[in-house]
Amino acid sequence: MASNLPGVLTRLREVIGAGATILLGSDRRGAFPIAYAACRDAGADWISCRRAPLVETTATPATSTTVRNGKAISVELADETVAIKGYGEA
Repeated sequence: MASNLPGVLTRLREVIGAGATILLGSDRRGAFPIAYAACRDAGADWISCRRAPLVETTATPATSTTVRNGKAISVELADETVAIKGYGEA
């Protein structure tokens, strides 16, 4: 992911245009800060999850509902700032 992502983001930007929003999801939990830096450099947002063991969050979790495949689902989000070694605050 870390070696391919910069080129992929450059090509994606060419296809969707400079003003389009990009949000990438990852299950790598901060394991590849260079990949997240490539997202930041390309103006793309990213989301990941915490590694186990989970620790208490510093933010109050909120429930959000979305529709997936025509069915309403609920997700919990605790949006907080964390420090990722080799990336900085995220």
